[in-house]
Amino acid sequence: MSRSLRFLTAQPIAHRGLHNDKVPENSLAAFRAAIKKGYAIELDVHATADGGVVVFHDDDLRRMANKRTKVKKTETAKLTATTLRDTKEKIPTFEEVLKLVDGKVPLLVELKSDGAFDDNFLFVTANLLKNYEGKFAIQSFDPRIVAYFCKHYPKMLRGQLVSDFKRDKSLGWLKRLIISHMWYNKISQPDFVSYDIRALPCRRATKIRQQVPVLGWTIRSEAEFERVKKLCDGFICEDIL
Repeated sequence: MSRSLRFLTAQPIAHRGLHNDKVPENSLAAFRAAIKKGYAIELDVHATADGGVVVFHDDDLRRMANKRTKVKKTETAKLTATTLRDTKEKIPTFEEVLKLVDGKVPLLVELKSDGAFDDNFLFVTANLLKNYEGKFAIQSFDPRIVAYFCKHYPKMLRGQLVSDFKRDKSLGWLKRLIISHMWYNKISQPDFVSYDIRALPCRRATKIRQQVPVLGWTIRSEAEFERVKKLCDGFICEDIL
C-alpha cells in the first residue's frame, strides 16, 4: 500500500457519512449520500458479543435507538435488526459497508475500544480490510490499537486520535496526560494525527505537523473552518459539506 495520505487531505471527509435529521449517522443511507457527492467517509466500528464488527459510534444504543443495550454485549444479529432513530435504516455490519463503498471513495475507519483491548476484534477488522481494494486508513483514540496495527499490519495507514482531554475527567489525570502528550507515538508510529479542533491551536499539534499530517475534527460551521484551516492538513466535517 502506498504511504501517500493525499486521499485524506485533498478533500473534506464526511463525519459518519452525510447525515441529517432524516438520514442517521453511520447508516448505509448516509454512506450512499457521501458517495454520491464524492466525499471520503469517516466511520466507526465496534466489536459485538459474538465476534462480529458493526458500524456504530456510541458504546450503547440509547442515543440512536432509545435502548440501554451495550453494543459489545449484544450479538450481531440483534444489532443489525435495530432501526436507527425514527427511520428504516438499521445498524450495518462493517462487511456490508465495505461492499457498498467498494473503493468508490476513501474510508477513514475509527476503531472503538470502550476501554478494553480486544485483539480478536482487531484481527477480524484487519482481515476485512486486507481483502478490501479501495483506499483506506484506520485510526483510534486507543494508542494500543494503533500500536497493534503498527506491529501486525505495518502497511496499513494508521492515525492517532487526540481529543481535548482536559474536558474528559473520566479518564483520570495520568491517562489524560499520557494521551494528550502522545507519548505512545514512539511505539505506534502513526502516519497521521487526527486532532480535536477545540484543542487548537496548540504547540504539540504544530510540532507534530512538521512530521506527519494533522486532520482536524469535527468542523461544523464555516467559522470553525476559517479558524483552523491553516492549522490542519485535512478536515473531518459535518453540516458544511
